[in-house]
Amino acid sequence: MSIILSPTEMGQIPPIEIPASSNIVTVRVIDTTTRLHMPVGTMFDPLIKGHTTLASPSYSFLIENERLERKVLYDLGTQRKWQEQAPCVVDMIRTYGWDVRVEKDVADILEEHRVSLSAIEAIIWG
Repeated sequence: MSIILSPTEMGQIPPIEIPASSNIVTVRVIDTTTRLHMPVGTMFDPLIKGHTTLASPSYSFLIENERLERKVLYDLGTQRKWQEQAPCVVDMIRTYGWDVRVEKDVADILEEHRVSLSAIEAIIWG
């Protein structure tokens, strides 16, 4: 049995007041081509019966303010040659038995879409 409440029964929803601004950004989602397959217990607790494996993509975000001609990148995903990452990351992947597959580096994806790497002024690590 489910109960459905009307907006009146739930209470008044407060208005959202977003001030006007000339600082508007475009956010683009980048499929980093990273695919991770891992035991669920390495990421989530408590475990749910019957759910043993997590299959996960990875995304980066290109954030651009066209008026100011500024671009930042949120996260780089996993590099194609993930075995050459920091030893602690490689050790974690191997210790937990993750299956990591990466077709392209984010830099390659950006260049394929005519985004100049030199135009990106910062990378935000997530």
